[in-house]
Amino acid sequence: SIHTQTSVNLLKKHCNYNRNTIPQIGEISSFLQLQTNFRLRPVAGLISSRDFLNGLAFRTFFCTQYIRHPSMPLYTPEPDIW
Repeated sequence: SIHTQTSVNLLKKHCNYNRNTIPQIGEISSFLQLQTNFRLRPVAGLISSRDFLNGLAFRTFFCTQYIRHPSMPLYTPEPDIW
C-alpha cells in the first residue's frame, strides 16, 4: 500500500533501514519521538496488560526485537500481537 511504502521510505531516510543493517530501537525511537512524541522502550519479553497500557498513557510503546532466522522468516518465539 502507499502508506506502507511511505513508512519504509521514512525508515530508510531517518533510521538507517536497508537490506544490510538492522535498524536499532534507539534510532527508531528517536525518530518516532520527533514525529509523534511516542517513544519505544525495549523489554525482554511479555509484560502485563496493565504495564503495557500504562506505558501508552505516557506515550511509551514497549517492544521486543527479534532477528528471525532465514529458514523460518514467519516464526517468532513470542506472539507479535496478543
